[in-house]
Amino acid sequence: MPKTNRPAADTDFFVEPEGVGRFRYGRKTFGDRIRIRAEFLRLTGGNEDDLDLSTMAGLVAAHKVLCVEAPEGWVDLEVIDALDDERGLDGKLLRLYQLMVEKEGSFRRVPFSSGEGVGPAAGENDGVLGAPAVQPVAT
Repeated sequence: MPKTNRPAADTDFFVEPEGVGRFRYGRKTFGDRIRIRAEFLRLTGGNEDDLDLSTMAGLVAAHKVLCVEAPEGWVDLEVIDALDDERGLDGKLLRLYQLMVEKEGSFRRVPFSSGEGVGPAAGENDGVLGAPAVQPVAT
């Protein structure tokens, strides 16, 4: 499987879109977020108004920064023949991005359910002063 310049790490993850093959991606760091944004801006020329352009540029930027290994012909997405409709390229690219985003999302912590693990325990003073209750004026 062809490799990129990103070194492999124990935290890497794999996705395998049907009909394409297996991709290895590095888990996103804060520095990666900056590099992805810089690449996105390079690709779009700063034009974020075009949804199709933004979607494809986001995909290409994330892939370029995070990809460790990809199937033959998929390392550099910018050089894939855009007119190769027989391969269903757009659908495969979007599925690849969807799988990557879903896998990244699976690393996030499960959010607290309502009232669980947040704020003070029952009866504790959290030190936040609130406005006194408003009483109706007696007539």
